Amino acid sequence: MHLIIATLHVRESAQAVALAAGCLKSNLPEKYRKNTKLIDLLPDQDNDTILERLLQGKPDLIVFPLYTWNRCQIMEICRRLKQQHPDLILVAGGPEASADSIRVLKQGQLDAVIRGEGEAALATLVDQIAHKQPLSEIPGLVSKTSGEPVPGAALCPDLEALPSPWLERTLPLEEGCGVLWEVARGCHFNCAFCYDTKGHQGVRPLPQKRLKQELELFAARGVSQIWILDSTFNAPPGRGRKLLQMLLGTAPQIHYHIEAKADLLDDETICLLAELQCSVQVGLQSADPKVLSPLQRKLDPQQMIRQLRKLSDAGVTFGLDLIYGLPGDNHQGFRRSLDFALKRQPNQIDIFPLAVLPGTELYEDRDRFGIAGEEQPLTGPLITAATLPMTCGKVRYWLPLPISSTIVVGRSVFFCSCARHWRQLRLSSSKPFLSGYSRPEATLVRNCRQRTVGDQKQFSLCNWLSAGKN
Repeated sequence: MHLIIATLHVRESAQAVALAAGCLKSNLPEKYRKNTKLIDLLPDQDNDTILERLLQGKPDLIVFPLYTWNRCQIMEICRRLKQQHPDLILVAGGPEASADSIRVLKQGQLDAVIRGEGEAALATLVDQIAHKQPLSEIPGLVSKTSGEPVPGAALCPDLEALPSPWLERTLPLEEGCGVLWEVARGCHFNCAFCYDTKGHQGVRPLPQKRLKQELELFAARGVSQIWILDSTFNAPPGRGRKLLQMLLGTAPQIHYHIEAKADLLDDETICLLAELQCSVQVGLQSADPKVLSPLQRKLDPQQMIRQLRKLSDAGVTFGLDLIYGLPGDNHQGFRRSLDFALKRQPNQIDIFPLAVLPGTELYEDRDRFGIAGEEQPLTGPLITAATLPMTCGKVRYWLPLPISSTIVVGRSVFFCSCARHWRQLRLSSSKPFLSGYSRPEATLVRNCRQRTVGDQKQFSLCNWLSAGKN
């Protein structure tokens, strides 16, 4: 039996690591693992080329990890695969498949969808297919013959029993490469716009012994940077300190990208971060507690100021995340949040449109939040739709990509890293861009100052944001 696990990445980068595929393959029995191939795909490849690559090895089963950025393209690819090869078995997993199982199953003409953590479920599924058994009684599996209700998400009961895709050499390691490093699953918090906690509550750390062995391997292979996959590494603070001590003691030469919760950063943690080669990202999202409260997020602005000042005084490289288009926010409110963030003198600020993701509270209760939008994206993968009834009116279309903007503070030059997508936005008075945020495309581009950073052209948006509504 020949199996392919195909990952369609956001783009080619050091973060384009097929971690989910590696975890799935590593957990398969050896007799199936040796005939399993991992394929990396990129969105700029045309679908004909992708189809040719997928079918080269004449697979019996193809599995796709499904995310917001690749759902539309993967669904189209699956439909074409089914049309050309009706007997080919197609399965999807990942956040999109878990949250929107029935629609994904139908849209892609799939044979099955795996909800939740897929390692054990896929191993059982492959064994049943190999023995020509009907697909049944697999935790988290939704098939064409499944009835109601949809089964709950699968959960690996024992993370210690899961093999490491790094220690098993399933995923390649090259000198100077980047690594996505999973150190825990789950999240202590339950933000209305986030899917991290869905399917289970709380945090389940991976075994310390495994993490140390992986870290030693990364150091020996010359890995240059690691993105630590832990929604809030310092919740609780003691767990975060233990991790930082291991990083400093085992591989201090590697640069680490870490997500932290500012109000849980104690002095000892900040001192450890200051010793480490790292960049810390803090999810501010908005500086208005009244905007955040309905979204299950708490903010004490003064506490945030104190903690970020401590990071800055300690010389820790840190960035802040902001979301525009949150329910209850408006143009003036977002500008205040941006001013608040700039005054904290971060090394960067990443700005994203509101993403209304299937399976989240924001999606399930969109009427209560006053959210309106198209059912399908016009040009891209990310849902961005919000109604701001008291101030901003409605968004009536989806944005093509998150606008991840970087402010280098020094410290304060503001650049948009997705400027190449502005033409896709087609901003005009007839299609408001978060009414109150809107700008005709010509004005927006005219106010942008083009600059080359590395091999990418980027644009300053300072004039646009500071211009207000005029």
